[in-house]
Amino acid sequence: MAMGICYVDLENKSQIAVVDAKTMRVTTHWDLGGRGGEPAGLAFDIKNHVLFAVCAKPAAFVMLSSDDGKIITILPIGAGRDGAVFNPATMESFSSNRL
Repeated sequence: MAMGICYVDLENKSQIAVVDAKTMRVTTHWDLGGRGGEPAGLAFDIKNHVLFAVCAKPAAFVMLSSDDGKIITILPIGAGRDGAVFNPATMESFSSNRL
């Protein structure tokens, strides 16, 4: 992961966009490949280069490498996902969902 990179969840495209913050240009798109769709929240483990995307269709917590966009693993979550957070002190990631 280089400095000056932003990651943006594109809910309507089921993708993560990688943006060069210096040029303000999208450098690539990472498709979630139907394994997680409509990402609405994104959290980042900077130290380990892991992005956590919370998705709706299917309802999944998709973990992917921030270096190359490769999916590491996918976990099921509840409906009504809205946000994600990563706590580096405890190495835990959370998603907010409704019942």
